[in-house]
Amino acid sequence: MTSPTIHRVTTLDLAVRPVAWPFAEERRVDIAAHFAEQQRARPKLWNGRVLLGRDAVFTDGHLAATYFETDFASFLAWRDWGFPDPDVFNGFGMGALRTSDGAFVMGEMAHHTANAGRIYFASGTPDLDDVRDGALDIPGSVVRELEEETGLSPADYSAEADWHCVVTGSALAMIQILNLDMPGEAARARIEANLARQDEPELSAIHLVRGMMISRRQCRDLSRPSSRSSSPCADARGLTSRSPAHVMGEKQKQKTQCTIVQGKAG
Repeated sequence: MTSPTIHRVTTLDLAVRPVAWPFAEERRVDIAAHFAEQQRARPKLWNGRVLLGRDAVFTDGHLAATYFETDFASFLAWRDWGFPDPDVFNGFGMGALRTSDGAFVMGEMAHHTANAGRIYFASGTPDLDDVRDGALDIPGSVVRELEEETGLSPADYSAEADWHCVVTGSALAMIQILNLDMPGEAARARIEANLARQDEPELSAIHLVRGMMISRRQCRDLSRPSSRSSSPCADARGLTSRSPAHVMGEKQKQKTQCTIVQGKAG
């Protein structure tokens, strides 16, 4: 198990460049077979184009990295097979919605997605729609993912300047706190109303997470909390209403845990 490293930065320099990925080229037949198997279980999976990162460097409140384009099938195989190329990481933005009464708002992924039952801040592996002038626009990605998943727009929240970058193994979550001027239950009701209007929403439930300490065993016991109750899921490191990085915990990709960062997709 890899312990997370947390960096707080104010600027992101994420260049998108053409890079040949040996893993995707050399394992093409195996990757195609793996994706076909995953599609049989979840027919809605789509082999679109996504962006993965490499060469991340943190210096003086600044993150620089290079991103390259690949297909979702290669990403999914790389993730499911234990990240066989250690030089590559899945680096994505997350919008940590914090309500006026101190709760963080998190969504539970629907059954038709690649991460069914897992609970996250609004996020997604970046794709070509997130590229602006040759660079990955993580702030724009967060806005887009948040609106797609919750129906909330930038007019509904105030974004803090800092990014809390949580590095765990082959995942790099760039988390931005977004302050909502409404209490947790009102925020949940508004998001649930938006989900009810969608034919096939990406989220199946909304959870409110408040500051507390909780053991890993407790978290395992609460892997599927009710959508109508505040979820205490975090990890053994605990969380506070001020720290989205602590809310995200140690980011292990286990269905039995409540908050996961490592390799979110779809």
